[in-house]
Amino acid sequence: KKLGKEIAEVLKEVGDDVLILASSDMTHYEPDQSARRKDKHAIDAMLALNEDELLEKVEGMGISMCGYAPATVTIAAAKELGANSAELVKYQTSGDTSGDRSAVVGYAGIIFTKKG
Repeated sequence: KKLGKEIAEVLKEVGDDVLILASSDMTHYEPDQSARRKDKHAIDAMLALNEDELLEKVEGMGISMCGYAPATVTIAAAKELGANSAELVKYQTSGDTSGDRSAVVGYAGIIFTKKG
């Protein structure tokens, strides 16, 4: 969270519009139904712009989201820069394309913005 706030402070000094991007898969190599259930908790935390809840869910539920730290930093920076809204662009698992739902990887696209 501290890193996100510090990034935001630097960006405020620069004054230009910027895009902050974090990349991560969601749950790895679990059955589709289990991955979707776990990923929903992480996604809901991100949509609520709640980095503490994201960390709590990832750690408490054993969600194998490899980039949860960059996602946490991004949420903190976005909020510091005025973001007050999040939108899920799309969520799928690898099972949606391969047809094999026995061991999937989840993917979500989320945008954080300032509205109003």
